Amino acid sequence: MKLKEVQLVTVNDENYILSEDSNNQLFVFCINDNLVVANFDELLGEQIQWAKPVLIEPKNIGWVNEGADENGLFRLTLLSKNHLEIIKSNDGVCRIEIDDISTELIEDFDPLTNATFVPLFHQSKVLIHL
Repeated sequence: MKLKEVQLVTVNDENYILSEDSNNQLFVFCINDNLVVANFDELLGEQIQWAKPVLIEPKNIGWVNEGADENGLFRLTLLSKNHLEIIKSNDGVCRIEIDDISTELIEDFDPLTNATFVPLFHQSKVLIHL
């Protein structure tokens, strides 16, 4: 199992997972300490404090791996307010399960526009590790 460190943020009561490695055109912008979701080319200006591409949208966030139990089996649960508090106490940093993509198989690979990994989904939801 491979894990990728990402950042989870909440915008208008919806959770987004951000990663600089995403080639998505949808971004979360921080403008005057407020978070806004928009396409990259829709928002420009001096008020932007930072912008990060969205890797996982709210509809695909839902599962948390709470680690192995006494039998060595991983416990998967739905993302809860308690999980969100734990993640936010760590500046939103969490990890998700990924699968690497072999860049040798991609013709004309461009690291700026081509991803080198894909998030793994379980029942259409990404699996977050705290």
